[in-house]
Amino acid sequence: MTIHQMLTELQTWFNPSQELLTKAKQSKITTKNNATFKQLVDGWMEGMFDEDPRLMYNEITFLLK
Repeated sequence: MTIHQMLTELQTWFNPSQELLTKAKQSKITTKNNATFKQLVDGWMEGMFDEDPRLMYNEITFLLK
């Protein structure tokens, strides 16, 4: 999974700026090449962020900085 795909999924709850979406699309971060992002996605799949999806959103925006 790419960071752009994850950010697109999070659009269900949040409205990321066009700048952030562009940054995510240009990013090379994937679950295959970034251990931190892989852990986040694994946690997302396991329901770790169900109570507060903003935590996932914040983590992703931090990775894109």
